[in-house]
Amino acid sequence: MSERLTKRDENGNAYYDWGCLNRNHWALGRHVDRLAAYEDTGLTPEQIRELQNAFNILFESEKQKQQEIEKLKAVLADWQYNTKCDADHIAALTTDKDELVKVLKQARESLQAAWEDDGSTTVGKQILETINAIDALTVFEASQLISKRKEEK
Repeated sequence: MSERLTKRDENGNAYYDWGCLNRNHWALGRHVDRLAAYEDTGLTPEQIRELQNAFNILFESEKQKQQEIEKLKAVLADWQYNTKCDADHIAALTTDKDELVKVLKQARESLQAAWEDDGSTTVGKQILETINAIDALTVFEASQLISKRKEEK
């Protein structure tokens, strides 16, 4: 750094002492303040340019990172929406399945009662086959629930 052109008074105000101008001359005030601020950094013009280039590189990098963050936020919002839709769909299917199981169990009870009244006839044998098919479906459903609970743990 070369020799300072400005000085600071006891209050910290910058001035340029040319001898021929008053130190508080209105025409120089703003410019002297700027020159003094530069001189206060202790940096050369080359160092200032290097810092400016480094700042520009960092700023651009941060801007790109922010753009990537915004893109990722949008992707996350889509995933959250799709997950909620899927969860709603699964809940609806589960409710439908539960209702069907309930109807199948009621049908089984009715068929069981009819078979016990007349289990020796052909109709009674068909009723028994239907009961066994319902049992197979409800046992399958129970095994799925057990598997699902094990996966959740």
